[in-house]
Amino acid sequence: MHGRLGRSNRLSRILIASCEAGSIALDLVTRQPLFVHEQVADDLVEYYEREEFDFYSYKTHPYLPVSLDDRVFEYVFISGD
Repeated sequence: MHGRLGRSNRLSRILIASCEAGSIALDLVTRQPLFVHEQVADDLVEYYEREEFDFYSYKTHPYLPVSLDDRVFEYVFISGD
């Protein structure tokens, strides 16, 4: 699993290679659990064409590689409160 994660309690976007909608995932940076709500694009190209947002080069990190064929999901952080 790898991703680009927002820091918000509202619905946000994530890139995940090996999860499905309904899964629980872990933010690799903050170690916070999150609920994978739904898949919003089959790959980064589809997401860019629809949203005009480039996940491929957004906040790149050497330990969290991104490829153009990665799926894009919507997620929600799970609060411990």
